[in-house]
Amino acid sequence: MFKWDLISWIAAVIFVISILLGAFVDNVFLYLLIVPYMLRPTIMAFGGGKKFADERQRFLQYHSGNIALTVLIITIIIFAIIDGMNGKPMDNYNIMLAITVVTKALVGLILIGDFKAAGVRTGIYIALFYALFASFGAFKIIFSFTFLLIISPAIVVAGVSLLGNRKPLISSVFFALIGLLSIIYFIIAGLKGNYLQAIVMSFVLGVPLFVTAFFFYKGTTGEKVIT
Repeated sequence: MFKWDLISWIAAVIFVISILLGAFVDNVFLYLLIVPYMLRPTIMAFGGGKKFADERQRFLQYHSGNIALTVLIITIIIFAIIDGMNGKPMDNYNIMLAITVVTKALVGLILIGDFKAAGVRTGIYIALFYALFASFGAFKIIFSFTFLLIISPAIVVAGVSLLGNRKPLISSVFFALIGLLSIIYFIIAGLKGNYLQAIVMSFVLGVPLFVTAFFFYKGTTGEKVIT
């Protein structure tokens, strides 16, 4: 049986405010209706609101969240393919997909409970993503020395990630530097053209790099993630 609690009242207030703003100010405020719907599962995902949910509710939220994420990813891919077939740009879909996958991966790594191990895995994932995107359009030269040069940064990133098992501070400095350089690069690129794309790409690339640097830094102290 559904019971009203503090989260329910907060969600109800946000719902009413969203309706009023959407009706009397601008329809764009109707997007706020997603907030009351996602309020409880979001609070639970961050470890809060335990007294407002039992084990069964947490179980249902976990599985429904995974199914919803899968449906979202499939939907993004389908719309990207449709737009691509119609000759429309697919950049926004690629950005949305990257943000979704990166967020899922980072949260999962944080929850494994070991900063150093999380840093190594995140670094390896970054290397694999770079190698994958760098390989697009280069399959014809996949067995050449040129292709090796193209993916060499990914090899370096993977190597430094593995080095983090023994020298986490070195790996931390390395990822922080390339994270800073990537943001500077996209800021300069944004000044010349698409500001929004530059901001999004700075987030997509910069955040995982800085998070990896943070993991390795915390790994130098031997701390564990508190979950």
